[in-house]
Amino acid sequence: MPDFAAFAVELAIFGLLGAFGGAASYVHRAMKHKSPFQAISFVAGLFLAFFVGAACGMYVAPEDPKRIFYSMALGFLASPILNLADTQGARIAQWVKTAFKP
Repeated sequence: MPDFAAFAVELAIFGLLGAFGGAASYVHRAMKHKSPFQAISFVAGLFLAFFVGAACGMYVAPEDPKRIFYSMALGFLASPILNLADTQGARIAQWVKTAFKP
């Protein structure tokens, strides 16, 4: 059971770091486009960035000193990458199919 507790704490730490990056991304985007604050969009972005930070932070080697930075950076980039996938998904999928065709 102690291993599960340590894993859960580490997962929460990287998730919160990702959420911090997601909050910075939301503020940056809102200031850039001069858009008003929307609570539902902010919470959705935080949740998405939390997930990305937690999921990806666990795959970085524990001895890497930049591990914390990676979680925040991936949290910051979570929304723009998903927006790109949403708008250009079919084109990206077609490129992947042709690029990796045996």
